[in-house]
Amino acid sequence: MLIIFDMGNVVSSNVEVIPQIAEKTGIELADLRRVCGDEFWGLSTGRIDTREFWRIFTKHYGIEVKEDYLSTLFKPVVDASMVDVIDRLRRTGHRVVCGTNTIASHYEHHVKAGDYGVFDKVYASHIMGLAKPDPQFFRYILKKEGATAAETRFTDDLEENVKAAQGIGIRSHRFTGRAGLESFLADSAIDALDA
Repeated sequence: MLIIFDMGNVVSSNVEVIPQIAEKTGIELADLRRVCGDEFWGLSTGRIDTREFWRIFTKHYGIEVKEDYLSTLFKPVVDASMVDVIDRLRRTGHRVVCGTNTIASHYEHHVKAGDYGVFDKVYASHIMGLAKPDPQFFRYILKKEGATAAETRFTDDLEENVKAAQGIGIRSHRFTGRAGLESFLADSAIDALDA
């Protein structure tokens, strides 16, 4: 069985930097999300880099940011209990990969910290040039893994990503905590959690 885990707000928490950027720059959060939404998407799909993001930010707001807040404010915390779940799934023969919407600096942070080491492989949106909820994101992973949707499971904290995966036939679960995930895995006849 192929099992795809999201990273942020599933395996790691404290991943949201946009509210902190709004606070640091004095910009209303809703305005920042509205104005820079396309740029955030561009970062996640690798179409722009952080220099370009901050250039656009400065041009729009007239605020020159001296440090890359996208990087310096990113302080994820990995959930050891989720690492344990993944370890047990792998020990019982399941292939467990990470399918994550991320940006280069966040990806590098996780790489340097060894956070992705728990997975058999990582599929990062900024490298793939595709991001959830685009169904092509999931098709790309299935193709690379040589797996079918029917033999794949997926968990993510965002409903739109879960629905996108379900839309191509992947049995999916909206993550709200470990107990719900364990129930989903048990319902999927994945017994690794008792190992």
